[in-house]
Amino acid sequence: MIKDINAEKMAKHSDKHYIQDCQKILDNLDKLDKKTFINTGRIMTAGHLRDRYPDKELQEGTRSVCRYLGGFCIEFIDEKTFSWGWHQDKDIKHVENTLFNFIKEMIDDV
Repeated sequence: MIKDINAEKMAKHSDKHYIQDCQKILDNLDKLDKKTFINTGRIMTAGHLRDRYPDKELQEGTRSVCRYLGGFCIEFIDEKTFSWGWHQDKDIKHVENTLFNFIKEMIDDV
């Protein structure tokens, strides 16, 4: 997550409000709730993501993404399919829930 914050700081058009929000979350990571995490999501086109984060690999057919704190992305494969990791669904809320549960497990293991 620190790498993600630093990458945002180094961006040509960095979002200082986003950086501050992410740093607040990082300072209280053990209290991270789903709503707060989901609110870090920023929707962008696949092309914009590749321009800004050239090392990020996307599935073939990804049109846009919602990128969250930590660099995690839910990919919008078409108008009706969302994907993250092993979870693909027609409802983005289900995919967000899977992603958040993964994040919470990572935090709890630290």
